[in-house]
Amino acid sequence: MYSELKFLFQVLGTIGILLQFLIYPRINTRLGNVQCFRLFSILFPIAYTLAPFLAVIPTDSTSLTWISITLVIAIHTTGRIFVLPATIVLLNNCAPDPSVLGMVHGVGQTTSALFRTLGPVVAGWVFGKSWEGGVIGAVWWGMAGVAVGGWVSSLFVWERAER
Repeated sequence: MYSELKFLFQVLGTIGILLQFLIYPRINTRLGNVQCFRLFSILFPIAYTLAPFLAVIPTDSTSLTWISITLVIAIHTTGRIFVLPATIVLLNNCAPDPSVLGMVHGVGQTTSALFRTLGPVVAGWVFGKSWEGGVIGAVWWGMAGVAVGGWVSSLFVWERAER
């Protein structure tokens, strides 16, 4: 089990590095921040919707299990690699004046860190409740719903012209 998990993280790390350093700059240059944000935000609901179905893969099919886990995590990782930098740039571009750029960036990063801290705690609690209720996928599908809301809100994001 440990060697498969180690291998999975090696594969995902390699995919992430290749995406971040070789593919992301080209795609972001071609599409721009807003289009990258919109296009790749849709990957989160897909990953969250697929995640609970990993539990129904037959346990005797080890290779199918690991390929499926890798696929779901790769979808999520791809979304993060393309969406998070675009989010930071778009947020920083909201600063009305360079004198408040540090404050805008700091508030954005603090808020992001807060929700990255609270998210797993709340999701873990909801997962426990959904486990007790016999609906293991509830937390994942709830996160998919929130992610769909995030994607829909991305349709209203625009980038102001250069100053």
